Amino acid sequence: MSLILRTIGDFASIFLTKPYLIISYPKSGNTLIRFILLNAILIKRSEQPVLDHETLNKLMPEIRQRGQRSRDFFKFYKSHHIVPFRNTKLILIIRNPFDTLCSLYEYYNSRTALKFENINLFLNSKYGLSKYADFLHFVRLRILNHKNHIIRYEDILENKTKVVEELLMFVFKENNISIVNQVDGLTERSNLEKSEVSSDNPLLKGFSSQKDYLKYKSQINSANMNIVSKLQLKYDQTFL
Repeated sequence: MSLILRTIGDFASIFLTKPYLIISYPKSGNTLIRFILLNAILIKRSEQPVLDHETLNKLMPEIRQRGQRSRDFFKFYKSHHIVPFRNTKLILIIRNPFDTLCSLYEYYNSRTALKFENINLFLNSKYGLSKYADFLHFVRLRILNHKNHIIRYEDILENKTKVVEELLMFVFKENNISIVNQVDGLTERSNLEKSEVSSDNPLLKGFSSQKDYLKYKSQINSANMNIVSKLQLKYDQTFL
């Protein structure tokens, strides 16, 4: 009973604080965007930057986790699939289907107990094509009409400085170039790599590993590649 009351209290508190929900499909950049927001707040408070995952997940937790209560951080929550409340503000991070699914396949095989002999078995599982398709449908149906800020993962790769600038403008309603530049520099791949290498689990998010997904194009069968192409078309029509 106490757990039920605590859960109700958590969601009531979330509702009353008008939080930001940081929503994404797994392996789409949620951790990086939270690092950007967390360090922007720390810089504004003249505090030391943070690049470790444990602290990040305490201050900006998954919405079903309790996290660490704080006036400044309490209103930021991560989720991979939740319908926004009426008075929430939404940050959506979206990544193209091919790269997302290839990244998730590698994540399951290298960092979880769930293993797949090849990428087609993964794509045909409940964690593969059908799940991404459901998420994309959910986004198109329930999120695009919500008051939100959309970030394409591809834009992070092409021009992260601009992504940081627009994100901080959305959250803080001000364009502080100094903070933008500091946060942009802190969250460069080289710094994230150093953070992972020095941690107890250097492969936690794979910032330190090189990505090569083109090899999978010759491994994915024609039926699955046809579905990926259809999902890509929907992705392009929605976010380009």
